[in-house]
Amino acid sequence: MELVCAVYLVCARTATADRAHAYRSHIASYVTNLTKVHPNFALSPNHHAAFHIYDFLLLFGPAHSWWCFPFECLIGILQRLPVNHKSGESFSSVS
Repeated sequence: MELVCAVYLVCARTATADRAHAYRSHIASYVTNLTKVHPNFALSPNHHAAFHIYDFLLLFGPAHSWWCFPFECLIGILQRLPVNHKSGESFSSVS
């Protein structure tokens, strides 16, 4: 539930210092409980990066104004395009 609360706070259309502090509290609790419930689970760099979102909320405001999700979706679409993995040769072979 801590992760759900953290994501809810990050995805809100407004950001305040109180919400940023609440986010940090929820994400810290989530990571702490994750290691308690799953002692063999290895935390990833994404878990570390999640703590920096607190700073970004304070610096840049609501996450929806600076997140890269639309661009990540575009990158995913581009990665699924069939290519021959030869940079610069795909257009020369068409003509």
